[in-house]
Amino acid sequence: MRDSFVECLRQAAIKDPSILLLTGDLGFGVLNRFIESIPQQCINMGIAEQNMTGVAAGLALEGYRVFTYSIGNFSSLRCLEQIRNDVCYPKVNVHIISIGSGLGYGSLGMSHHATEDVSILRSLPNLAVYSPSDYAEVIAVAQACLTESGPSYIRLPRIKADTQALRSVKVDTCNGFGADQQQPLVLLTHGSCLAQAQAIAEQIPCAIYTVPRIKPLPTNLEAILKGRTQVITLEQHNLDGGFGSAIGEWLLDHRVALPLIRLGLPNIFLTQGGTDQELSQQAGLGVAQCVQTIQQRMTHA
Repeated sequence: MRDSFVECLRQAAIKDPSILLLTGDLGFGVLNRFIESIPQQCINMGIAEQNMTGVAAGLALEGYRVFTYSIGNFSSLRCLEQIRNDVCYPKVNVHIISIGSGLGYGSLGMSHHATEDVSILRSLPNLAVYSPSDYAEVIAVAQACLTESGPSYIRLPRIKADTQALRSVKVDTCNGFGADQQQPLVLLTHGSCLAQAQAIAEQIPCAIYTVPRIKPLPTNLEAILKGRTQVITLEQHNLDGGFGSAIGEWLLDHRVALPLIRLGLPNIFLTQGGTDQELSQQAGLGVAQCVQTIQQRMTHA
């Protein structure tokens, strides 16, 4: 997905010299075409994400639309103070591209896991949080960041964007999207979990909706939930404060009395290396484990 996002950014930057891309000394396999096309609009800031974020905020105050690029936890947790004070407080046009969301860099250990970023960053005022699931959503998110005012955080998984699943309707970032089979159960997900959600739906019939914008939540969420009997959320992120928590808060605030089953990572550090599938299984978030959890909780509801 990162390739698709950066290519969309490159095409816009060729026409608009106010678009800048700052990298934390990585991603050159993805960024090479951008650098070759418009080298003057890409700056390698070194392994200094805090400084990169501060510089991005300063450039944005001078009228530039700035995108920063780094691995998920480095672009978020390492420079949280700069995001809060320098980017969110003045509401500048800085867009944080977070690569390898969730357990995307699982083989490198817990220092590279981005499993707390949603809960932390969605609490910051003025910051939009995006997590696209396929090619159509990646392009919609990129276009939103290129046109809308204010800062944003974009979670991009280390998977190839599915260009086969092109939507028959126009995709925007304000709504959730899915094929509504009028199922009483609805499963809401985002980012890298779409394929897993589809595997779950093969065993437990449910309508699947992806949510490309986690904060603010979709404007059509009420319509998505109308007539349902159960809501399930699925995320490769800690359960504490994540997407499932955001949906739970919405249900309470809008007095919608629907049972909620949250599927996600427990609040622990995963100390072993492995693929995201292996680590998900270790954490109890494999497909079979999710199916079992849903069945057990629905039985006891």
